[in-house]
Amino acid sequence: MKIAALYDIHGSLPALNAILKELEDVRPDLIVIGGDIVSGPMPGQTLERLRQFGSQIQALRGNADREVVTAFDDLPLALKVPEQVREETLWIAQQLERQQRDFLAQIPEQI
Repeated sequence: MKIAALYDIHGSLPALNAILKELEDVRPDLIVIGGDIVSGPMPGQTLERLRQFGSQIQALRGNADREVVTAFDDLPLALKVPEQVREETLWIAQQLERQQRDFLAQIPEQI
């Protein structure tokens, strides 16, 4: 079984697409995503790109992803989040649609 592991995508759709293009030759049976999927410039588009792979993807929700869901739900963020990160997290949460938030929220934090 071939497994590809990707980590810290941080909402970078161009970088994700470049990696996925390289994986076309490898043709992994499973792609493991190690968290921090959406915290970056193209959160919704990046999440949608990964959702296209369905069961071929096994993702873990990272701490940044957890904070984005928290911000989407208009709940207080972690106390130790710096102000700049707090502002970025709020912006990212505003970029997501409800279905994207729900998808992100259902990703487990551990397997």
